[in-house]
Amino acid sequence: MMEISIEDFCQMYQEKPDDALASLKGLDNEQAAAILIDAGGALSETSLLDDGISRLEDLQQSESESSFRSYCIANGRHLRASTRRRLSSATDNDLLNDLFMARVRHGKVLSDKQAGPELRSQSATNFGNALLETGRWVEALDVYQKARRIWPRNGVSALREMQCLMGFHNAAQSDPARYGTYSDLERLGQCIVELSSVVEDTYTEIGQLAGEQAVEQARHAVSQINTPGTIRKQHEKDSFFEFIESNSLALSLFCSSAQYENGKVDTAAFQHITDDDWQSTSVPEIFAMLNVMKADYALARQLFYEARFDDCTTIFRETVKSGDTLDYSIYGVQVSAMCSAQRIAYDILDKIAVSLSGHLKLGQAKRTTFDSFWYDDKNGKEKRLNEAVKQEINAGNQGLLALYDLHRDTTKEVPEKAGFLRALKEYRNSSTHRFTVLHDENIGLGRTSRKLVDHEHVTQFEELTLSSIRLARAALFYFCDAINFAEDRKPKSQNAISLIHEVPDHDYIRGRDCTK
Repeated sequence: MMEISIEDFCQMYQEKPDDALASLKGLDNEQAAAILIDAGGALSETSLLDDGISRLEDLQQSESESSFRSYCIANGRHLRASTRRRLSSATDNDLLNDLFMARVRHGKVLSDKQAGPELRSQSATNFGNALLETGRWVEALDVYQKARRIWPRNGVSALREMQCLMGFHNAAQSDPARYGTYSDLERLGQCIVELSSVVEDTYTEIGQLAGEQAVEQARHAVSQINTPGTIRKQHEKDSFFEFIESNSLALSLFCSSAQYENGKVDTAAFQHITDDDWQSTSVPEIFAMLNVMKADYALARQLFYEARFDDCTTIFRETVKSGDTLDYSIYGVQVSAMCSAQRIAYDILDKIAVSLSGHLKLGQAKRTTFDSFWYDDKNGKEKRLNEAVKQEINAGNQGLLALYDLHRDTTKEVPEKAGFLRALKEYRNSSTHRFTVLHDENIGLGRTSRKLVDHEHVTQFEELTLSSIRLARAALFYFCDAINFAEDRKPKSQNAISLIHEVPDHDYIRGRDCTK
């Protein structure tokens, strides 16, 4: 079979485009599409990307679905979005749709247990890269870690995670007032050093996956880490804090030993709010809102920890005498606690929408939901992005863009285009307005006559609940990002007095010793 390299095709296309396209006729459609996508990305040529993506999507419809093909389509859509970004605004619908569909495709690859670990790990890495395009850095870090859990030799994933953390470390050092609550910097530095060792150990895999240029980038990145890593102090933690650390569930990227010892691991916050009403004697309500959301998050996380079915112990008293429905369903307070944890975590998104609506003065904050916040026509079918939201995002508010993009992933389209977070929303709606029943066997799943009861295996629901908690965690970081940026944009009036509100520690005011 005829072969042609990407380099040869790119050179030929730049000199004689028609001849280059004609040279693909000897290849099967899948090979030709892969070359078109790679060349389109290398040359920033949208027409090549369009052709390659179209061919692969036609093959997916006409033949049985292939995970590798889905992976290639996802990469193609991501490349096309990156190419469009140079000429488009951050809210360009075509750009965001490409990134949306890239995530949908990567999600399909990750959920395909028949796909090999290397392909799934590569897909997770590129999934993380796509999330970064819209400021979703917290989720990207989670996905990079997942990529290495799937295939520990994925050096590209370790490199991308290390580069993200290095960028954050630099930002935190230059602006400690803004990012000081986001992470303990010493522990962050230790993690960067640990990742650099993984990167150094996987240069061969990096070259195989991303080419020699990526290896050179990796070597350069590692060379920038000139601070020797201090030995990480091992500290004794109870099983709850071990669970938080191993699953990256603190509202802090990394926590110090002291934070685990005093139990204060949820520190992310904005530092101050400017108030033009200089006669105001009260602290802006947004501080109270953040406190409530963080406490809700901590409750959802703790409920999940206590309600897991990984052992026989539980803090919940089972006082309910239930009739058995003979379909391996499980009932009781522990099950309800698990469903409540998922619901509480997802409901934080609605609270974020209310907080943003009030702070950005968009009106009707009391009636706002995470679905309606973004649009002018709250009840109509036309989804027209609110002009104030659009202006804020296009001004560079990455936190708001991240939340808007996250919202898109919870929406429901046709089945093959449903956002990868849609299931989290559906189960929140089910446990809030209808019924969710869990099973410890695969019998009776999906069985419901009037769609009033949703059935799920307990293991799958535990994974879904953990995903909901991770989503709420990421959203709270993005919320703080959005507020910080909006505060920076506030006009500084020369003729008016503005008050900058900074709040003291709640435990200190209440007389609690938070050092213990």
